[in-house]
Amino acid sequence: MIIDVNSYLGHWPFRNLRNNTAEALSKRAAENGITHMLVSSLDAIFYKDSMRGNLELKKQLESYNGETVFLPLAVINPTYTAWEKDLTVCIKDYGFKGIELFPLYHGYSLGHYSEGYNYVSRAAEACNLAYELGGVVRINAGFENFRQRHMLDVKSPPSAEELCDLLNTCKDTVFIICGFLHPNMSRDFREAVLGRKNVFFDTTAMETFLYESLEKEAEI
Repeated sequence: MIIDVNSYLGHWPFRNLRNNTAEALSKRAAENGITHMLVSSLDAIFYKDSMRGNLELKKQLESYNGETVFLPLAVINPTYTAWEKDLTVCIKDYGFKGIELFPLYHGYSLGHYSEGYNYVSRAAEACNLAYELGGVVRINAGFENFRQRHMLDVKSPPSAEELCDLLNTCKDTVFIICGFLHPNMSRDFREAVLGRKNVFFDTTAMETFLYESLEKEAEI
């Protein structure tokens, strides 16, 4: 079994994509020996109501009959009305395997915020609810090199501090962290994930985390 944890279906407003349908992506996966793919809807990220994109993904996967096993994630915007209902329905009723958070495009922080009092962030609330329902949480720092982004694309990824704040707040949640390129966040990550078996990373930016060889780092 080989699982691709960083895949998407749909359209990206800043670039023409290939292999962005279930059938085309499945063929590409088979060519590379990939058996399972965690997928969410790119369209859901940019819709005002992300649930519309989640429903489109559900419909597309219902008509798909290829070899690759797609494991859908629901894009959830915890600042949108009735997000708790959407999250619950997607996992409990529609069979989604978890959720994806996009603070980068939905305009909120992963960490705590304070307005005279300390509050658990909305992101943490979503992570806790996903955990209660048996779902995982994927967070992607971004799709583009921010130095070469489209002029209308966002300018900066979530900070290392807010990501680590979320990891430390939601210690039971299963996280999949993708695309983080901060050159100075390795030590923060070490403290946040040391001894935990529920935080996973993709390999697109593996050199960011390495102080020694990959084999030695993997043992940690």
